[in-house]
Amino acid sequence: MGSRALHQPLHALRPQECRPSLFCCALVVLAALSLPAQATLPREPLPGQALDVEDAEEPLRALIRSGVRAYEKGDLAAADAMWAHVRDLHPQHPAAAIFELKTLQARRSLDYWGGQYEQAIRERAEEAVRLGRDWLERAPDATQAHFYLGQALLEMMVIDGMDKRYYKAGTQGEKARKHLERALALDPSFVDAKLPLGIYYYYGSIATRFVPFLRWLWFVPKGNRDAGLAYIEEVSREGDLMRFEAAARLAGLYIYIEERLDLAEPILLGLSRRHPENSAPRFELIEVRLEQQDYPGTVAAALALEQSQGEQFGDKTRRDLARIWRARAELYRGRAAKADTLVRSLEARFDEFSVWIQRWLLVTRGQLYDLAGEREQAIASYSRVSQKKPPFGSRRTSELARRGLDAPFELDAAYTTPAVTVTP
Repeated sequence: MGSRALHQPLHALRPQECRPSLFCCALVVLAALSLPAQATLPREPLPGQALDVEDAEEPLRALIRSGVRAYEKGDLAAADAMWAHVRDLHPQHPAAAIFELKTLQARRSLDYWGGQYEQAIRERAEEAVRLGRDWLERAPDATQAHFYLGQALLEMMVIDGMDKRYYKAGTQGEKARKHLERALALDPSFVDAKLPLGIYYYYGSIATRFVPFLRWLWFVPKGNRDAGLAYIEEVSREGDLMRFEAAARLAGLYIYIEERLDLAEPILLGLSRRHPENSAPRFELIEVRLEQQDYPGTVAAALALEQSQGEQFGDKTRRDLARIWRARAELYRGRAAKADTLVRSLEARFDEFSVWIQRWLLVTRGQLYDLAGEREQAIASYSRVSQKKPPFGSRRTSELARRGLDAPFELDAAYTTPAVTVTP
């Protein structure tokens, strides 16, 4: 199996160079427009029937489930409309802010380096922290309050870490862990709480030792890789509102860090069958095929996605990405002329793409130049990769460009990019 490097997250901690998720992710992509015509908003309470935060959980869960179902289908506009509806009905509850974070992160995953979502993500995280703390002041043992506040603090940990406020980030992370563990202690049957806690355990365990570009997570003092994976896997099987997200994240971890494509593949196949409207799992499967060196399978899967007609957020970008992976599959199976045609069709729109897509086109063009014996043009193309540098680095394209500058590209396994292999 060809080894691999990393993309940038469906969510903030997801290690990916693109989409950022879900993943992984993913897994996924995530505007408050109107719901589709066939969808209906749940009936609003009559005047005087507004529920207190502490009494809102069951009616609120039905609203959230409607939004989550839209999210699972990849319909982020419908999901965002539901989160806006939740905020209107329950302005003192942190649920709207937390679930808006998830769609924002999914949107960011396809343009992680663009920066247009960062302010909104910070605002939603701060809102959720404030509302969660207010709730706990009224009800210190409210399980859901600990759950929502823990998730919000995890997001603040990531925000502060990326901004290099490491001590503050570490403090936020430990507070998050304690709230999530408290939620689970108050209700041991609360499976969904194990997803954010499992993510924290997992990354806290592996980040500084195995993932070079996540070394800023040195401040995370608590980690347990095995427990983290077990928690995420349990939620992917038995969770309620978090089941889809857990499965997407788990597949992303198996692909991008654990190098267990054999475990990721059935998860993604299951997600694709259950949610055929969502192009994210199908796109992830294309990458799995490519890394399995199943080049005919990669071409077939990529072509099917390119010919799809979806118009939800991210569909067009994934169709373009699928064409890049198809070009690379053709390249690796020795069909340089076909790969060149595919790359040229994308280069015509080069300036429309985000930086990380541009970098993939430059790397692939450089390799095509090398195969054609045009070394000077290849070096120029590889050199442009480093000139288009996103904020936190792009390990896979950077490594391929570095190798291309060191020696001409050849159809050789040595040019697959090392992944971060995590061992127990």
